[in-house]
Amino acid sequence: MEKSNHINFNILMVELMVNLHNHKYGVSGLIIQKIQGIVLQKISHIILIQKQIIFGQMSFMVEIFKE
Repeated sequence: MEKSNHINFNILMVELMVNLHNHKYGVSGLIIQKIQGIVLQKISHIILIQKQIIFGQMSFMVEIFKE
C-alpha cells in the first residue's frame, strides 16, 4: 500500500465522487482506487461498475464493489 502526501487531496476527491455515486445508485460498496497505477485501497469482491473520473490532467480509475 503506497501512499504519499501530495496526492491526498486527489484521493479525497475520488472518495467524494465514489460516495456520491454510491448514494445515487443505492450501492453500499467498497472501492479500489488506482492513481497512476498505484493501488491505494483494495477491498471486497464483486465488480458492479467501472467509472473513469478525470480531474484536470490526472486520470483516476475507480472500481466500485459490493460486499
